[in-house]
Amino acid sequence: MTKLLFLCVLATVFTITTGFSRGPKSNFKAGEPVNGGKPRAPISIEAQPVAPVEDDKEVTVTFQVVPLADCLELKARLRGLGGAVLNDEAEKTITTCSKGVSLQFTAKVRIPSGNRGSVALDVEMKTTESTFSMSRSVPVIASDAVHLRPKLQGNLKVDSTGERLIVTPATELPSR
Repeated sequence: MTKLLFLCVLATVFTITTGFSRGPKSNFKAGEPVNGGKPRAPISIEAQPVAPVEDDKEVTVTFQVVPLADCLELKARLRGLGGAVLNDEAEKTITTCSKGVSLQFTAKVRIPSGNRGSVALDVEMKTTESTFSMSRSVPVIASDAVHLRPKLQGNLKVDSTGERLIVTPATELPSR
């Protein structure tokens, strides 16, 4: 019994003196923002939502791009997705950009009657350290498509707490 007690005390002293009980050292500095997620591109892309558009009327979508680091080159490409039709799919290259200086990209888009779509901006930024890419999209909806909802793939149920649930049928995967 005394041997077991002695081994427990010895293990505790060893753990405390070697630092195993403290975990890894943190390089967190007071006042700095903490990013607990995966690394992201040093780019901020903002866009204002677009109100429902009258069918076949042209609307302008504006993106604000702010590099969060100095860059050697910045490429931006506008694309129409779904039912959105861009009048001029544009690709623009900027040879140097400075940290914090806002860049503006605009797209003129039409949406046919009854359609939904979006305008996407793809940005690729080269710095001295690496090449980063990021995309943002803005939905564009025809005014007569606002009330159209996609067909449910299951049955809509309400549980005892009032939460709405979509119950979908199970499917079996083929055996291998």
